[in-house]
Amino acid sequence: MSLPRIRTGYERVVAHRCKPPFSYAAEEDGTIEKIDNDAHMLIVYYPGSKKRITVEFGDLYTNNGGGGFYATQNIVINGFKQGDKVKRGDVIVYNEKFFFADPFTKQVDLGFGELANVALIDNAKTVEDSSIISKKLADALEFNPVHPRDIVITKQTTIHKYAAVGTVVSNTDPLMVFDQSVISDDMFGGIDDEASQLLANINRRTPKAKFTGTIVKIDVFYLGDTTDMSSSAKNLVNSVNREKAKRAAISKDTANASDFPAGTKITQSTRIGKTVLDENTLIVRFYIQQTQAMAGGDKNEFGSSSKSVCIGSDENGWTTEDGLTVDALFSQLGLLKRLISSPQLMGIANRCLEKIENDVLDMYFK
Repeated sequence: MSLPRIRTGYERVVAHRCKPPFSYAAEEDGTIEKIDNDAHMLIVYYPGSKKRITVEFGDLYTNNGGGGFYATQNIVINGFKQGDKVKRGDVIVYNEKFFFADPFTKQVDLGFGELANVALIDNAKTVEDSSIISKKLADALEFNPVHPRDIVITKQTTIHKYAAVGTVVSNTDPLMVFDQSVISDDMFGGIDDEASQLLANINRRTPKAKFTGTIVKIDVFYLGDTTDMSSSAKNLVNSVNREKAKRAAISKDTANASDFPAGTKITQSTRIGKTVLDENTLIVRFYIQQTQAMAGGDKNEFGSSSKSVCIGSDENGWTTEDGLTVDALFSQLGLLKRLISSPQLMGIANRCLEKIENDVLDMYFK
């Protein structure tokens, strides 16, 4: 993502119109009372209202309702340290996938994607508002979708092995090796990798990852208590609940403490997604994060309103006669049909400003 050279001023307003996981601005004058880098949480204290607010930072995973996956949100602290004073309107945390911190204030500016050189040309690759981009631009436009994978088992299931957070998996790798027959729980952790793989091969029901990526988070959902679980299932549930309990303890006595429950026991519903929970059901949810560059079939937008469907990427890109590297090809006719001139004006102004930037840098270093 790049910070636009041409701005209207509203780029600095957007962060104040958003809520986490995009940005959080101080509601009044206050103090950064605590920063816990292990739990990725901070607490802001407002003495005027005597209110404390818990704010998350780090990597968060939020449901993208229309896309069927979770989005990775990269939240960073805007240069504050524990004990620092904040003024009303200071942006305390922001999503670095959307905003850039201003080096002279505690404000942030909205970014608008990648700055790229686009050639307006009509050919077979730009028919019907399609476009083609360079491999370099495709990589710069990569994103990190997170796919949830639910494994439904009984509470008495013996879990021999599961993919822990940080594990890199392929789509055919088993996420969990388990047995729902009556086997002594002392086998948990007692079988070697060869025996575990043999059990996975025998058990056709062994759930596969279905996505290639990295396990970034594990959740569990259940009704009732953990007392009737097998020891292996209980170990997994307790490991998840310990992390949640730690976050709940940090947020205790803050105004939004209810956003951080101490465990994953379900108390207000009997359904998780399409799965109906009962007293004997345990759902283990793995979050698998992928890294994907822009590819054929993905949508993009040039300028302020020139929507397009990318047909793919070119490994070498393109170069003009004067040596300028071109990052994408788009239709001139498609642009004219929109009856707007802002993309051309933005492109010309960006090229002029880029030239001025380079000239100033050359003068400075010479």
